[in-house]
Amino acid sequence: MKSYKIKRKTNRKIKRKANRKIKRKTNRKIKRKTKTQKAGKVIQAGSYGCVFSNPALKCKGEQNPRDNISKLLTTKEAYNEWNENLKILPKINSIVNSNNYFLIANNEPCTPNRLTSADKEDFDEKCKIFSNISVNNINEKLESLKILHMPDGGVNISEIFTVNSLKYRFVDVNNALINLLKNGIIPMNSKELYNVYHLDIKSDNILFKNNNARLIDWGLAITGINNKLPNSLKKKNLYNNFILINNPYSSFMFCDTFNNFVMQRSNYKIPELYSDIEKYYRENMFIPGNGHTDTLILLFNQILKILNISDLGEYGIISESILFKIIINYLNHIVLKYTSNKDEPTKPFIFKYFEDVYSKNVDVWGFISSYILLLNFKSETIKLKIINIFLDNFFSIKYAADPIDINNLINQLYNLFNDDIFVNKQKIREKLKNIINMAITNDLYNLENFNEEELEKYNKIDMEIFTNSSPIFNVSTNTESKTSSPNIAAFIPSSLMNNPSYNKSFIDEIFPITKTSSKIISK
Repeated sequence: MKSYKIKRKTNRKIKRKANRKIKRKTNRKIKRKTKTQKAGKVIQAGSYGCVFSNPALKCKGEQNPRDNISKLLTTKEAYNEWNENLKILPKINSIVNSNNYFLIANNEPCTPNRLTSADKEDFDEKCKIFSNISVNNINEKLESLKILHMPDGGVNISEIFTVNSLKYRFVDVNNALINLLKNGIIPMNSKELYNVYHLDIKSDNILFKNNNARLIDWGLAITGINNKLPNSLKKKNLYNNFILINNPYSSFMFCDTFNNFVMQRSNYKIPELYSDIEKYYRENMFIPGNGHTDTLILLFNQILKILNISDLGEYGIISESILFKIIINYLNHIVLKYTSNKDEPTKPFIFKYFEDVYSKNVDVWGFISSYILLLNFKSETIKLKIINIFLDNFFSIKYAADPIDINNLINQLYNLFNDDIFVNKQKIREKLKNIINMAITNDLYNLENFNEEELEKYNKIDMEIFTNSSPIFNVSTNTESKTSSPNIAAFIPSSLMNNPSYNKSFIDEIFPITKTSSKIISK
């Protein structure tokens, strides 16, 4: 018996020794393989440049930084972005746990070393932003290019929601995105605190790693908005603007051309002003093939398909024309409110709108757009919840001339993967029909009253869209159920709220925080 125990003990020692040997051998192989890997390849085109995966592109005469990705830009754009980063960095770094939410270039622009064949993989397909530079001549053009490096933040949200969807728990990704919104984007946008606006938030510019979602690509970012519109937003003329799916439709309004156009017509009768805006937008903005117009049309058609709305004959127009009318109604609602507001006549129409609404909505709108790929999921419930968010924020006039309700949005997002929340598909169909009715009315003289009446109906529909099977805690009340969970407002300081004078509305009870979602929040 004793010899048997000794034999077993000896065998275990031999086995452990063999395992250690195999492990060392495997580690050596991995190390050798890593050494031979010179650099990453193109991941995507960003604003004014192309992003390369980890390991980063090498700078001429410098050691390659570890665990970094790189952005290749023209010399002019690299220094423009770097100089803007220098303004942004101190403010971003002041945000609590900023490293969990933001990744910004951490080196001065450097001249790239020659790109290897591995570096140039997919260059022509994914890096079309440079004129006259291709995989064949890039190494001859290096003196006109620069590199910015930043820490590797992981995989972008687009890839997670498509290619790598099976590798991730979507609840974790969703929680990370919500944390980015409430602890990163909202404080960042606060004029009283940090006064920074990214302006290009989308799924490609959000990276996920170690349960953190981080923003990258600050090429369009602005800071220091103090009583005047940033020069980067004041386009020289209206015709250089396009629809972008990750920006509000009103983005084109910030050029002097449009501001003058509206101010000159501020004494017009509303129908005439609306008619002029519709003509402007049709001729210069809503053009298939330009910007993201085609993508927006596809998104709208996908929503119609999911909601089983195939017959639009009752409206006498095709879906593309309906979408155009929806956008025009959104824009007209803004103009109606801000040309009618005489409280501060010394401020130009468009800056007043930027200050009150656009600056609070633009990055939140981009953040919401990062969820578009969820419409391809198999779960109809998740798709319907996402559609409801899109209807509220992208297609109705609800937040056209007012800041997006952040509390409500966060509550909706927390419940995306909450099985206790059930969706009434028919009511969402009714909601979309209400939006269409608001958009296609021809009664322009009574449009303001009509919109208000229809918006009230729209809000009432919300009461019947969602039901739940667990006790609830309403966002706007302090009345707890027996199994209550914390109020969402507790997670956002009152100084950062878009609607500090928030009153209970019809939508307060649509997305209650349930027992399930409270477990997520408390982590």
